[in-house]
Parts: sequence; structure tokens; C-alpha cells
Amino acid sequence: MSTRVLIVALLLAWSQCATTEAHSDTSGVQFTAQPVFQAYHGYPPCFRQPVLLVLPSGTLLAFAEGRNNTYCSGTNDGNNSTIVLKRSLDSGTSWGPLAFVYTRKGVDYLAAVYDAVTDTVHLMLQVNGTLAVWLMSPDRGISWSEPSTLSVPLGNFSSAVPSVAHGIQLSGALCADGSCGGTQGRLVIPFVCRAGGSGGGGSTHGDGTDSDSARPITRARALRRQEPAGMAMTALRASMACPGCYSCLLLCDNHGASWQLGAASTQEGTRESGAVQLRANGIAQSSTGATSARSVGAGTSTAALYVSERNMGSTPGHRLHARSTDGGATFSAFGTDSIPDADTGNWTGVVAGITRFDPLPLASEGALAAAGETPRDFGSGSLILISTPASLTARQDLAIYVSADEATTWSAGAVIAAGPAGYSDMAQLNGSAVGVLFENGPLEFAQQISFGVLQVASLLQVASLL
Repeated sequence: MSTRVLIVALLLAWSQCATTEAHSDTSGVQFTAQPVFQAYHGYPPCFRQPVLLVLPSGTLLAFAEGRNNTYCSGTNDGNNSTIVLKRSLDSGTSWGPLAFVYTRKGVDYLAAVYDAVTDTVHLMLQVNGTLAVWLMSPDRGISWSEPSTLSVPLGNFSSAVPSVAHGIQLSGALCADGSCGGTQGRLVIPFVCRAGGSGGGGSTHGDGTDSDSARPITRARALRRQEPAGMAMTALRASMACPGCYSCLLLCDNHGASWQLGAASTQEGTRESGAVQLRANGIAQSSTGATSARSVGAGTSTAALYVSERNMGSTPGHRLHARSTDGGATFSAFGTDSIPDADTGNWTGVVAGITRFDPLPLASEGALAAAGETPRDFGSGSLILISTPASLTARQDLAIYVSADEATTWSAGAVIAAGPAGYSDMAQLNGSAVGVLFENGPLEFAQQISFGVLQVASLLQVASLL
């Protein structure tokens, strides 16, 4: 029996337990993936929390947290964790050796951003629940600075730590005045802000507990029952909500010289998030979900942002969002999207990938032709893509959701990787494809971290958007 047939058989066995949102027939989606980090194959034995950066000239950085665990889809055993990195110089076709960036007990959560002006990578880490540590690389991930403690005024919050995501740099090409009101080049990194010692069922991670789990789950039990982790123990969900947690943004306007907290969500229970910049002449959505014909950021010349948030609040099941019309300084609207955010019983919500896709992002048609690419007509020309499991009750079936109206409405999900799947990150590779870095495996959602290339035209044909 082939591996694919075995996976399908297992998924059929699990289907009675998992509820999946409607999604498209994905037989025509062009998506090819390969493992980058494989669990149970040496040290560290487990890899979680993928973060992807796309740099110039085909250079990709794939970050992950390496955990010294006995079961990769369960709790953190409390041993030393390490932030690891693999580099690709050919847009993900091949990957270099495993590099160890930072090792310490209690390290968890990581976020990275690339400053294209200074050609510098900034890496933010959470240590012992409340401490944010900052490293820089001047050579695209080959070497790293000594770690330093990130110190920013917290206002009404007790702590601010990185989300699991890549950050963005604001582009003047997406703003009406070409300079985003002076904020062009601003670095924006998703963070998690916590109020007054809150953590929500151990989510401050100071004791080394996993960001997802309520209690240990043995690998043997999951394999014996042939269940994807997260199927049972629904009664524990309330203890895993994250009261006092709010997604927020870390901002920098001077290429790393100083940082400050910007917008913070007012939706309690939002935690990890991902951000994209919106086009100035896009379509906005009010806090009640009503569509407006006005431009995003109307009346201002600053950048507009959309932030997709993990939902660990009182009404889990679908992703939350926040919008900013002043370059991330404040949020002006909030809401709930149609995109699922699995509430499994062991875990509430999931870390999703998000990216803006433009057929001609930073290059002319001539440059694309020189690279052997053919510019495609994508209607309005710009899309917002989100990657997250399609199931409402299990970390299973990684799907892509597409918006062609600046994150106002979303297509049904197109599954690109059937079977167990967890956290993901995503970024545009070129004028026709995006790269997806995601947790997955034949039996466990965190059995490996894979990288895949998704051809956007094939996705849009499946989603009936092309």
C-alpha cells in the first residue's frame, strides 16, 4: 500500500471525529512540498513553530523551534529548546544544513522580519514567558549578533512577546502618496501583549509548558488510537482560553535603532497573529462586518494593515481580525472572519500563515520575462492569502483561503496538504507562486515541517476566482 493510500485511509478513519469547513476540489492545485525539518531523526528530536522569510536573489530562511521532547505533537517537556534555521539559495528547491541560532530553557515563540533597506534580518524570541530577546543578522542568516533584551514601554500591559510569524516592511507602492505619510520602510512585527500577569492556562510559558497544550499527550496513545492529536478532551477547552491576551504590533521606524509598541487589539483572547499591508484603494470592512465602498485608510496617507488573529477567546472556532489605517500605530476596526480556527479540545486556535500576493510585486514585466516567468492576469492584480487547517475540530487538512478584495471576503478553502497539519507561515516567492512552510506528518501534525511551492493561478482556478 502506498503512503498516499495509507494517509487517505487514516483520514477516513478520523473523519467521524473531525468537522471540516466547506472547501474546493483541489485536484487541480499545483503544490509540491518536501520535508525541511524532520522529527525523531536526531537532535533536536522535535521541530515546531515555522517562520518563513523571503529575501532577494532566491534566498529563503526557514526558522523553527527545536524541542527536546519525546512526543512532538504534545506538551513541551521543559528541557532546553533551541531556535534553528535552514537556508535555501534557490527559492526552496534545496536547503542547507541545520544551524543553531539560540539555545536556552524557556525559549518559545519567534518572529522575524527582513529590512530590505539595510539588508538586515531581525529575530525576536520569547524567553521564560515575559522576556523578549532580539538578535540581528547582517548577512542573511549566516551569522548572528549577540542576543540583547528588547526593552519597550508596555503601557497598560505586563509583557509583550513575539508572535509566531514573519513581520513586514511598509511599502510606499501600496500607499496613495507613495511614502505612506512618512512611514514607508517601517518594520511591523506581530507581537502578543498580556495584561497584568495573565496567561490563560499556563500560556505564559515560564515553566517551559507548550503554548498549545493543557496536559501531556503521549505519542503512543495517539498512534494506538490512530487519532490526530487534539481529537479528545473537549472539556478542557475553557482552561486553555487566553484571558488577558491581546494581539499587538511592534514597530520600528529607524532600522532597528529603537522599537515601540503600536496597535493592540481590544478583542480579548487574541494571541498569535500575522499582518499584511493593504492597498490604499482597496475595500474596507467595518467592525460589524459590513462592506464599505470607501478606500482603505480614506482621509489619510499612511499605510493600511490587516491582521489575522488566532482566536483563543470566549467564542472560538473562526479567526478574528483587526485593521489599522495609520501604519499599525492603532487599530480602527475589528471582526470575525469566515476562516476556520480549529478548536480541538487540546488546543484552541492555530497559528496561520498570511501573505499579500501581487503578480508584479517589485519587478517589471521585463524583469519577470528575463527570469523566465510569464505575467498572469489575476483580475484586480492583488490577493491576500491565508493558510490554516480546514477542520474546525482537528489540526488537519492545510488549506488556502483567498481574498481578492483586500481581506473583506474570503473564498472557500482549497486543501493543499491532506492529513495532520498545524502551524504554518507563507510568503510570496515571485510573480506566480508563494512558498508555504508548515507543520505536518502522516500520523502527527508536528511530525515534520515541510516547505512547498504553490502556483497561485492553479489555486485561483480551483477557487473559481480566475
